[in-house]
Amino acid sequence: MQGLVLVDKPVGPSSFAVVKELRSHYGVKAGHAGTLDPRASGLLLVLLGPATRLARYLVGLDKRYETEIRLGLRTTTGDGEGEVTEETAIATLEDIEALEGEVELRVPRASAVKIEGERAYKLQRRGVAVEMPTRHSTIHSLQVVRFEPPLASKSSALERLAMGTVVRVVFRLRRRFWAEDAFIQRRSVPDLDQLDFLHTADATFPTWWSAYPDTSPLLVAWCGGPAARTLSGLGTRAVTQRALRTLGDALGVSPLRLRREVAHTWMHDWINDPFARGVYSYQGVGGTNAPRELARPIDGTLFFAGEATDTSGSTGTVHGAITSGARAATQVLRALRAVQ
Repeated sequence: MQGLVLVDKPVGPSSFAVVKELRSHYGVKAGHAGTLDPRASGLLLVLLGPATRLARYLVGLDKRYETEIRLGLRTTTGDGEGEVTEETAIATLEDIEALEGEVELRVPRASAVKIEGERAYKLQRRGVAVEMPTRHSTIHSLQVVRFEPPLASKSSALERLAMGTVVRVVFRLRRRFWAEDAFIQRRSVPDLDQLDFLHTADATFPTWWSAYPDTSPLLVAWCGGPAARTLSGLGTRAVTQRALRTLGDALGVSPLRLRREVAHTWMHDWINDPFARGVYSYQGVGGTNAPRELARPIDGTLFFAGEATDTSGSTGTVHGAITSGARAATQVLRALRAVQ
């Protein structure tokens, strides 16, 4: 027998205890693909039989955590169970969000990591002081969401939504050189003067558009998904140069000439925008009804708008944001009329 068991581990049992129970139940070798502390609940991947050899492919997968923390305290165990040993000034929201990206995190002394063949938490219990190792981690996104009082009815919907990543570069050129007759004739490409969208083979900036039918000399480069994360944080100069190389390859123009044609550049990195924290929402597995749940008013006094709450099928768009605002306004008016 072999397979993968998806365990919804509750708070209380250790990951080892869950694996031990499944091993006993199925009578085969079993192992997990990443531990959850006893105080944590969530998805625990347990492999059975020969499938345990696949654990190394699952351990490194990206993970998503939702937690409630108290800032400014240090404890003997690194969690809420230990004794408080230090209290410092509370970190700001900017301090927390600065943790995004590549980080080196020191392993807590109360962990199960082995130090010279012995579990670290056993050494700590005996009062043995050891230098704990660090682990390299990538924090793709760190978002702070808080409602006071907490909105328990929205928690499930929020967990099933994620934020998209986009880097966009707008170029204001000195002229629409691609629409000039001489340029079109040299390239033997008809209708360049009517260029609205341009799709390239470049994985970083695959999509471009102009202001056409307006004749403003504007070109917009769009990068989304994993490629946008690669560009995020590089700065305007580096991102702009990459975009110009892509445009030059697509139009057959040297980057040097393109730089001479550029009058102004504007780059927006939505991933690092402190007000947006992402460019658009998208629904994860099981998230089909999440927008409808988020859009539902609470007690006729709290109303929600934003593209993530759109129920017309336009989530992730400006149209969806506007539509949701109109819907929320209608709900507010209806509630006001009900009490008159």
